[in-house]
Amino acid sequence: MSRMRLLVGLMVLASGTSCSNHYDPTILPTPANAQKIHQRFLLGGNAYQTDFILEVKYPSMVALDHYSNSIGKPWYYCVWGSGDWESYLDSTGFDSKGKTTRTVHHKLHMWVNPKAKRSLALILSYYSDPLPDFRQRITPDNDSQQVILVEYFGVDISDEIKRLKLRCPPEVFAAL
Repeated sequence: MSRMRLLVGLMVLASGTSCSNHYDPTILPTPANAQKIHQRFLLGGNAYQTDFILEVKYPSMVALDHYSNSIGKPWYYCVWGSGDWESYLDSTGFDSKGKTTRTVHHKLHMWVNPKAKRSLALILSYYSDPLPDFRQRITPDNDSQQVILVEYFGVDISDEIKRLKLRCPPEVFAAL
């Protein structure tokens, strides 16, 4: 009998710790033409991801325009990275022929909500087969844009700004 109590006690403890960080994600609609939509909690409930595919020609900003119109106060847009589309060779993924090198074309975006201690990352990506000599492509060889939107909860916004080298409006710093 004591073994059963111990087992039940451990199950209750384990379920309590795995659900201790419960956050309700900011509900944002996906664009009307989004395909293969997936939504899930990540990082033990400390993040929520929505990802989908848009069939749009590079360098489409349909997703950015959609979310820029959907996300308002108390969120602030911060410039992340160069602010431009960037490309690089990736040896950790697979191209369409099963080879282990592909070209990634992406553009990064970030919003922060200092009072709620949340950040919202929007990553727009295209994946291309490399050129025959494995040089990096300048533009993608397809129109399939992968969109990833991740909301992080319990974020130290000041640290996030420094770590990611975000360029944010003055209102963000006033709200910290």
